[in-house]
Amino acid sequence: MDRTDFFKDTIQYYRDRAIIYDESAGYNNLDSEILRKPLIELVRKRLYNRNVIEIACGTGFWTELIASSAQSVYAIDIDEGMLNIAKERCRTHTNVSFDKADIFDFKQIQMTFNAAFHHFWFSHIPKSEIDNFLNIQHGLLSSDSVVIMADNLFHETYNDFVEDGNRFELRNLPNGREYKVLKNLYSVDELHNILHKYGSNVQIELTEDSKMWIAIYNINR
Repeated sequence: MDRTDFFKDTIQYYRDRAIIYDESAGYNNLDSEILRKPLIELVRKRLYNRNVIEIACGTGFWTELIASSAQSVYAIDIDEGMLNIAKERCRTHTNVSFDKADIFDFKQIQMTFNAAFHHFWFSHIPKSEIDNFLNIQHGLLSSDSVVIMADNLFHETYNDFVEDGNRFELRNLPNGREYKVLKNLYSVDELHNILHKYGSNVQIELTEDSKMWIAIYNINR
């Protein structure tokens, strides 16, 4: 199975979910906001005055936050609907630019950054593409760069199954359709094993409810 096959249903799922994404992701929920506080503070502090590439920016919740302290933000997503919502959200921020882009299409991005951020993206990468992704990401970054990433630990919210060594979840939307969503979940130890080859001073912490991990590291050169 190639990468296109892996992503096809996942991309359609987020395309169809775009209009309800903020509500379903808890971005309008006070309890969820409290759980996000450590990551929010980390982003504001560690991405201050940096030129940031945000991968899979979605509806721009984190883009807007990063833009409040970063020098610049270049936010990419593969879905036009998500990008339109993000652009509207960040319309008053002159230091933000958006692009409809696939991070795996390396030649499409002709800029260099000193920070990278992605939230709920790492789990959607096929396991066979992890090294490829990290090499592409780090190829866009200068030697003094910092990477911040966050995603889910294992949960039992959805029906899940393994296919070709990757974990998938069956998810439903109000439109009545069922989607097969790529969602690889990792333990803290597994993340350390993946990232230590690429980053120095790798730090991984869990959110208060232990449902999400937050990783930060400096890239090796």
